Amino acid sequence: MEMDRGKVRALVARAVKFGVVGVGATVIHCAMVILLVQGPAWDPVAATVPAFLLAFLFSYRLNHGWTFQAIGRHRRYFIRFAAVTLGVLACNLAIMHILVERLGYSYLVALGVVIIVMPLVSFVLNAQWAFR
Repeated sequence: MEMDRGKVRALVARAVKFGVVGVGATVIHCAMVILLVQGPAWDPVAATVPAFLLAFLFSYRLNHGWTFQAIGRHRRYFIRFAAVTLGVLACNLAIMHILVERLGYSYLVALGVVIIVMPLVSFVLNAQWAFR
């Protein structure tokens, strides 16, 4: 199965846009986790939840309009995007829990793992299903 160059360019452009949005969402996510852990001394796993939700709202808005150039149909796209995001959140929480609470790693190490693994999973699911 061969893709023509135009489709490949469009896919790469979409992946780059997704990456830019993802970097913004990641900065929001990480900053909020760090602020909640360092400030009011929240548990890192608990701090992940509001951080992830704020990053989610930012990400949906930009991915809908800019990355995937979806027009209207917010209900359909939002529900699918939310389903992907909730799956990613579950994985995110599991990674944080296992690495921080079970294995004793720093929450910063766990954040690094999340930052590396989850964007790829999220892009594939959003491109192939949520915004299709």
